[in-house]
Amino acid sequence: MHARRASRGSPRGTANAHPFAVKAVMRDGVMEFYLAHNGSLEKSSLAASLGVRAEGYTDSHLLALSIAREAELTGEDLSGLLAKHYEHVKTAYNIAVLTLKDSAGRLEPALYLAAGSRDDLGEEVKRYYQHFIFEDSGAAGMASSTVYHLALREGVAGRLGTSFSPAGGGVYRIAPQARGVERLRNL
Repeated sequence: MHARRASRGSPRGTANAHPFAVKAVMRDGVMEFYLAHNGSLEKSSLAASLGVRAEGYTDSHLLALSIAREAELTGEDLSGLLAKHYEHVKTAYNIAVLTLKDSAGRLEPALYLAAGSRDDLGEEVKRYYQHFIFEDSGAAGMASSTVYHLALREGVAGRLGTSFSPAGGGVYRIAPQARGVERLRNL
């Protein structure tokens, strides 16, 4: 689940709502990406790399399109592409990407998460963009600081074995066969 408030001057409406769905035709099958993002990115550099006008897209949509294009062209794995695209961050790079890969008729789902923000942000802004990994016996994921503080206030943290820990700047993966959250790369 992802809810957001559109940035000032950003396109609005259902065509610009998260998650953004894009497909990449890979050498070994088709991969669908569903990307949601909190923070802001340098739209002009993303748009230029895609050869489109920045005004018609949100920064998150441009990111999804850029990742899909590079996946097709290079075959690089998603964790590497997410780490590489961190260069476009203006404020924060808090991302969730659900992938569905159809390889020889077998569907392989995975959830990738990226968390990070610029070092030169003020402390209050950095606290807002801080993300937290949560894990318990039946679920794992990443939560915003808003959800984390709500969980603390409502007594969810610690109940039923749910634990929260600060997510450091990095790329993470949750796969159906994995237990918990796996850190793949630093940002």
